[in-house]
Amino acid sequence: MTSCESDAYDAIVVGARCGGAATAMILARLGHRVALVEKTPGMCDTLSTHGLARGAVVQLDRWDLLDAVRDSGAPPVTRVSFATREDQVVRALRPSAGVNALYAPRRPVLDQILLQAAVAAGAVLMMGTEVKRLVRQGGSTSGRVVGVAGRDHDGHPVELRARLVVGADGLRGKMASLVRAPIRGEWKSPSATFYSYAQGLSSDTYQFHVGDGCLAGVFPTNDGDGCVWLCLPSERAQPILGAGSARGDALRNELRRRTPLLAEQLAMGLNSAVKGAVGLPMIVRDVAGPGWALVGDAAYHRDPVTGHGITDALRDAELLATAAHEWLSLAPLDERVER
Repeated sequence: MTSCESDAYDAIVVGARCGGAATAMILARLGHRVALVEKTPGMCDTLSTHGLARGAVVQLDRWDLLDAVRDSGAPPVTRVSFATREDQVVRALRPSAGVNALYAPRRPVLDQILLQAAVAAGAVLMMGTEVKRLVRQGGSTSGRVVGVAGRDHDGHPVELRARLVVGADGLRGKMASLVRAPIRGEWKSPSATFYSYAQGLSSDTYQFHVGDGCLAGVFPTNDGDGCVWLCLPSERAQPILGAGSARGDALRNELRRRTPLLAEQLAMGLNSAVKGAVGLPMIVRDVAGPGWALVGDAAYHRDPVTGHGITDALRDAELLATAAHEWLSLAPLDERVER
């Protein structure tokens, strides 16, 4: 077994997307030894409207990463529109907190920017490494978490030790169950959300359309695309769910029925498959315990209709990293006892 016990880290972050990469970046910038562990071999696209609210843009600017977002081709959004079936109101984005534009970079773009920043700060990146179990103090099944064990990209066993293990592997990741994080509340979303991409839409405007029993919209993103999304009650989602390979046509039909002002903009059609999720769990967990913490969707997940998933993850990454830095800056307990 490959073991890093003799060269332990201050923190191991499991999950290299968004909140995980941000947590590793901040901790590494603060001088901590960090391992960033990701099960997948690369940053693939993930289901998301990926629109950033002002808070996320402020953080990226403060972390000196906003220029990289701009350079990626994600267009600056300077207007927000609100529409019903008949009317539309457009407002210019008011500059505040040093931010005069919003952005909606594709997820692989944003994840890679954060990942590169974490590595540049000194984090050790381990792509293709899957965590199978936790390492606990004294080898017990209930002791303090002191590391993780699993397999690397070549299938070789690997064991890593750290004073803190952070689970950032998402809603369906295994870290929350491995640490046995208590659940404070759990509900099932009553809604379905569908996403696709289209060309020819306004590149400087976040659009929100309130229609017949639905909320829909557009977030401009990279490569001239607009992320077109539709949220509606689960019981009304069958026309799209049951459309098979014709989901794109079904989505456009639903938009014509429910949000005609948005549907009119889709003259060029959709240029990607329609993806969606129905009845996702909304869950709130305890986010820390002896030797472990959770961040991002692993910690809590709410209905996609809020559109704040990325913004929340970046906020929580900073809150966690700041608190962890204060704790990690203390001498280890055994050293303090000896003193």
